[in-house]
Amino acid sequence: MSPRHLRSLSEELIDKLKDFSVTRLNIDGLNSGSWVIIDLFDIVIHLFIPRRREFFGIEDYWGDAPSESISENEHEEYDDYHED
Repeated sequence: MSPRHLRSLSEELIDKLKDFSVTRLNIDGLNSGSWVIIDLFDIVIHLFIPRRREFFGIEDYWGDAPSESISENEHEEYDDYHED
């Protein structure tokens, strides 16, 4: 994943959240190119480029809190499904 891809995914997610009338969006890092955080109050979404994710090891910060991770295969299936 490139910084451009990260920004595009982030913007798409933000647009979808707004479509669902999510109004409490606190967003940081959109221009960083390596890590975007979207705080929805009860849910926090982190989007990383792979090397930044490895560097921070964020899973260790949250202990046993529930998390959702999308594997590379699931991402490829999504891309294949949404091709025009």
